[in-house]
Order: sequence, then structure tokens, then C-alpha cells
Amino acid sequence: MRRLILPVKREWFEEIKAGNKSWEYRLQTAYWAKRLSKDYDQVIVTLGYPMRTDVDRRLAFPWRGYKETTVVHAEWNNVPQHVFAIRLSNASGKTAKDKTITDKQARILTLHDQGLTPVQIGEELVLSASVVKAQLTWIRKKVKAGHFQPPPLPIDL
Repeated sequence: MRRLILPVKREWFEEIKAGNKSWEYRLQTAYWAKRLSKDYDQVIVTLGYPMRTDVDRRLAFPWRGYKETTVVHAEWNNVPQHVFAIRLSNASGKTAKDKTITDKQARILTLHDQGLTPVQIGEELVLSASVVKAQLTWIRKKVKAGHFQPPPLPIDL
């Protein structure tokens, strides 16, 4: 398995771990162009340079590719920089703690808040009632855990 190892500072590691940062940036240099031209299976983000067995300082993501872009950031004195933006997300495209709900989940909530039953919502959205119930249960759990900022309300908890 080919792994791309990306050591980062604590500030960025904590943001990635919290699910607030879904891209890691590297300046567009010949070094990074050569490294990113290879096929990888995984991206490993590390807090500094930990031992391989130190799992608390390592985050693993499937390789989802990169894009070339320009960013302006205080890290580079607010000067526009051409960078490789490396995607950090799981197979569904979501980061470890994604803080948004999908359009379909929002529609389920809207219909539920209008008083429709899971069966009626399923008929409206061409979903089974069990899928609607599972989505509502999942959303309630995430709201209670505080993963949605702000929580999608109203919802009966």
C-alpha cells in the first residue's frame, strides 16, 4: 500500500482531526509535483514526526487526489501562493466530523417538521420508510452530540 505522509504543525493537525480542515496545502514546487505524480492508496497526516506506532499523532484518509489552486493565507504573509491542495476525506467525500447535512437530509427534516410521517416522507422522496427513520435517528444523534453548527431545528429530541 502506497502512503503519502504529510507532517503538519499541531494547529493544522487539530483542525483536521476536528473535521474543520478538509484540504492540506503544499507549495507548487518540483519536489511536490514529483511526489504527487505517483499513485497512492492513503494519505497519512501526522503531528510532526511521530513513531509509526503512535496512532494518536496519525490520521489516515483514502487518497482522493489533489487540485492545483491559489490561496492567500497568513502562513505565507497573505501573499497569493500557487499550491497543491490535497483532499482529506473518507470515501463518501466527508471529513471525519463533517458539520453539515446533505440536501436530502435537510429535505427529510423539513418534511418531518411539517408533520409528515416517515412513510409519507419516503413516498415524497422515493425512499423507503426505514431509510427515512434511519436518517432521522442519525440526525438526532448528531444534533445531540453537537456536531451540527448550528443544529438543524426544529427537531424533536
